[in-house]
Amino acid sequence: MRGVIARLCSITCLLAAVSISAEAAPLVIAKLSDLPAAGSIFQNENSAEDHWHALTQQFVVDYSAGNIDDAERGMHRALALAQSTFGAAHPYTADSWSKLGAVYEYHEDFERAKKHYQAAVDILQRHYGLTHPEVATALNNLANVNVMQGEYAAGEALHLRALQIRITATGQDHYAVAQTTHNLAIVYEHSGQPDNAELYYKQAANLWENVLGPNHVNVANSLTRLANVYAAQGNPRAAEETYLRALEIQQTNFGQRHIAVADSLFNLGRMCIKQEKYGEAERFYRESAEIIEAELDADNPRLAVALYSLANVYYLRAQHEAAYNNRFTAKLIPLADNALDVALSAQRLAALRTQISLRERIVQALYAKAEPLYQRAATLLTAIYGADYPTLKIIRDELALLYQSLESRNNLSRAGSH
Repeated sequence: MRGVIARLCSITCLLAAVSISAEAAPLVIAKLSDLPAAGSIFQNENSAEDHWHALTQQFVVDYSAGNIDDAERGMHRALALAQSTFGAAHPYTADSWSKLGAVYEYHEDFERAKKHYQAAVDILQRHYGLTHPEVATALNNLANVNVMQGEYAAGEALHLRALQIRITATGQDHYAVAQTTHNLAIVYEHSGQPDNAELYYKQAANLWENVLGPNHVNVANSLTRLANVYAAQGNPRAAEETYLRALEIQQTNFGQRHIAVADSLFNLGRMCIKQEKYGEAERFYRESAEIIEAELDADNPRLAVALYSLANVYYLRAQHEAAYNNRFTAKLIPLADNALDVALSAQRLAALRTQISLRERIVQALYAKAEPLYQRAATLLTAIYGADYPTLKIIRDELALLYQSLESRNNLSRAGSH
């Protein structure tokens, strides 16, 4: 479920690029009232309002540093202060409810998060009316939690309402409108509405491009999600083209050796496999595995997945080459038993034998590349999850197929030499 959290967007972040998950496309906390600029001097340092602002600023520091327990304690103090000083229906109180909701959302305590976000919505609607942008922000947070719980109809309705408020308040080409459009696409993707998901991801990517420029990471995020939809629809060519666009943006922003780049390379490998473009798939998977190994811990399961996928490419390439070679070998065996001068000249037959021999060495080399990768992936997964992890059975079965294929090739080679 944390992956879903990471892919949802909210309107105003407390700190640039504060993410709840290590994965791409982070969910950032939406604040409900503007914080003072860092280092600003209040006229009355001892006032309750100054104290509340100081607590909310400290929350940002603690939350962004991953000190979630400290952030929660500080925000409980801020909430109590806001309620006692400004009243239960004040925007500062709503802001405190919302920040506590973000804490519970982080802990995946979605019911408590929903309760706190709803409290913020209720206060802001009473204070500002039903069509204020701050209300849209609160609705966005509440919608995200509904989506995380699989309550897609409720999440869709809340996001649609937030979208209408934001378009009315800011016009179409605005950061907030792009975020809500992206969020709606996620709702449609996860609720089994791929056509709507495709439409809204396209709109979100165009909006991000208009607002932030064509090379912003948010454009890449929406394009990646759009490519995922194409892949799920069985359209690997469109998915490949869209992943490539996202990859170019990621490389522009992060360089060649970033984990987001590795993810896009991996996805490109998947799409090339589906199109039987094994050479390109091998390159993409290999580059992805190299980045993952360099950037993540050695015991990260993503490395095992990348190694396993690269092994599959070598195995599939070997099978493809072997099938091609089998056709020539099948012709060669009866020719060797008949009058060669009638069927083929001795020179032509020698050339055919040479071609088969060269291709057979390619097949053997590909199997040889696949085997240690399967073994290494199995070793990693065993160390991480234990010997009974279900994926290990799949790897063992595929290794058995590989050994069976090798034995079959050896038998065929021996038959062809007689």
